[in-house]
Formats: sequence, C-alpha cells, structure tokens
Amino acid sequence: MPATAQVGAVAGAGSRSCEQVQADIADLPNLRRAYVSWMQGYLSGRNAAREAEALALVDLDDYEAQWAWLSSWCAERPSSSFAQAVDALFDERVRVIASE
Repeated sequence: MPATAQVGAVAGAGSRSCEQVQADIADLPNLRRAYVSWMQGYLSGRNAAREAEALALVDLDDYEAQWAWLSSWCAERPSSSFAQAVDALFDERVRVIASE
C-alpha cells in the first residue's frame, strides 16, 4: 500500500504552534517579520472573503496591536496553531464590528 501524505488546510507559518512561534522569535527576532507578513496575508484573505459577501471589512492597519493581541492569546494556548490564533483575532475583530 503506498504511503499517503496528510494534507492540512494551512501550510507554512500558520501550521506552527504558538509555542513554536514564540521560540522562533526568541531565537531569531527577525523572524517576527515573517510571521507578521503571514498574519497580514491570512487576515487579508479573510477580509477579501467578507468583501465578496458584501460584509464590513476588518481594519488591518495596526499590526502592532494585532501582534500584541496574538501574543496574549497564544500565551494562554501554547499548543494552538498560529493560524488558530490569527482566526481568533479576526473573529474578535468581527465581533467588534457587529457590536458597533
């Protein structure tokens, strides 16, 4: 029987655990830029899906505030994936829009 590869919904930086992301950044601080870039691309994709559905867009301008939110969320959930953290951030921002 041939070996089959597991296919994940998310690849790259998003598949790393929160704990791994923090360790990567501690070892090589410049890697933070790569994670922020992945985060912004992922959030932009989620926003594009909202735009296609004529829904209000999430403000993506303040990536420092986004990173601070993610760091806090990840500190409480180190085994979660970075993509799960970014999804939680986006969902939180959507809730803010809905409550306005």
